Amino acid sequence: MPIPVRCPGCRGHLSAPDATAGRKGRCPKCRARVMIPAAAPPAPAPPRPAAPSAERPRRAVAAAVGLLMLGTVGVGAYYLITTDATGTAAPPEAGSPSPEVPVRAAVPPGWQEFAPEGGGFRAFLPGPPAEHGPGVYLAHGRDPDLTCMVAVQPLPADVPEDQRDAVADGLAAMTARPPNRELARRAATLAGRPATELVVELPGGLQAVVRAVRFGDRVFTLTITGAAGRPPPALSDGFFDNFRLRP
Repeated sequence: MPIPVRCPGCRGHLSAPDATAGRKGRCPKCRARVMIPAAAPPAPAPPRPAAPSAERPRRAVAAAVGLLMLGTVGVGAYYLITTDATGTAAPPEAGSPSPEVPVRAAVPPGWQEFAPEGGGFRAFLPGPPAEHGPGVYLAHGRDPDLTCMVAVQPLPADVPEDQRDAVADGLAAMTARPPNRELARRAATLAGRPATELVVELPGGLQAVVRAVRFGDRVFTLTITGAAGRPPPALSDGFFDNFRLRP
């Protein structure tokens, strides 16, 4: 490739063959001596885009669920600032296991049963769960965009019985605190008991569906999160509808 050269005498634009790189020559117009620069190295090829990694969306989901966990680990704090809470209407007796209720949604294909010793519940999860702190279980499936969480939290002993169900609803609502944003809310059930379902938008466009229920002296909060918008109803309904409480 010819090497562009500028004559220092007449300021003319010249070109020299590659073979003369690094040598001296004469301008054919004014005969001034011209130093021919070394040939420029070829431009490096643009870097190839990195292949999409399943771990990136999985890490994003885990980080977002971490924000949700901030709203579900403060049972005592919530009660301290919500002493005027009122109980929800007519839940089943707190000490009884889940009533037998018709399952509306099938267990999603490939999901596996999980019932930790002493955990007080049975759930179906998309993959083997890992415990992220006491009573907080997080599971990913083959789809890295999907994360399910079950959080089990003890109620403080000084919470009056008529306020305990309201604390469970309040914990679900706390997951919508900034920087998260509540998108929708509706009455639902969890393990045959009245519950409130929240759809929450998290930073980065992730969305989570949250339900919480009180059983005895513990609150169970279930969260399913998708990195590509709201999780499909077949998955979220399968997650919630097949959750059962155990004595």
